[in-house]
Amino acid sequence: MILDDAQRSLLSALSADDSANAERRRNARILLAYDSGTATRVIAAEIGLSESRTRYWRSVFDKHGMDMFA
Repeated sequence: MILDDAQRSLLSALSADDSANAERRRNARILLAYDSGTATRVIAAEIGLSESRTRYWRSVFDKHGMDMFA
């Protein structure tokens, strides 16, 4: 998965925004980790989700893009 610069910037800002919903911050961190080439099992362990749930959020992004955060 490759993010463009605008997506990466928005996700970085969202992941650091303490006023944002915790699930949105977590999902932004998942996507940024995938973008950096991190393996699913590592992301899942760091985030605290199952590997299947981690892959699920990636698939949501693949289908809906940044609209998943709307």
